[in-house]
Amino acid sequence: MIAMIQRYLLAGVAAVAVALGAYAWWQQSRAVRLAGQLEIARASVMTLTRAAEQAAEANAVNRAHLARMEAELAASAAEIEGLMQMEGRDAPLSPLLRASGAAADRIVRQ
Repeated sequence: MIAMIQRYLLAGVAAVAVALGAYAWWQQSRAVRLAGQLEIARASVMTLTRAAEQAAEANAVNRAHLARMEAELAASAAEIEGLMQMEGRDAPLSPLLRASGAAADRIVRQ
């Protein structure tokens, strides 16, 4: 009778050991899968971060370019205004000055 109880206990312990082993194997495979997904996510974050940095750099370059263009436009407009205020402005302009004056007027109106 004691031998039978020992066999049942041994069978129960073996079943628990097999169940714990299966659970440990399942957790380990899950951890490996999650670690792989984490590496993929980290790579994606690094890629997106670099893309955001590049976009910020491009934005800064574009803003500097626009600021320079606005300054050049303001200087040109001031120069044209100065020419318009000069004495004898009603004299006929050369074809080159007439064309540049018309172009400047279009730029200033925009």
